[in-house]
Amino acid sequence: MRERVIRGRLLDFEDAQGEDGVPAHRYVEDGALLVRDGRIAAAGAWAEVAPLAPLAEVADHRHCLILPGFIDAHIHF
Repeated sequence: MRERVIRGRLLDFEDAQGEDGVPAHRYVEDGALLVRDGRIAAAGAWAEVAPLAPLAEVADHRHCLILPGFIDAHIHF
C-alpha cells in the first residue's frame, strides 16, 4: 500500500449549502490530505490526519491551498 500525506491549507465543500443557507465549507490553515493508493483516505487537521499514517511520505505544501476531490481545478478570469 502506497501512502502519502500532503500538508497545506485545506479547503473543501461538504454540500451545496448548509441549513442556514450559507455555503457549507471547511477551511483548515494547517491541514492534511492522506492519499492511499491514489485515493483520498482522510482529510482534516494535520494533528488528526498525520497519526493515521506515521510512515507515509509527507509532501510539505503549507504555503499552498489544497482542494481535495477537484479534478482539473482551475480559475476563469
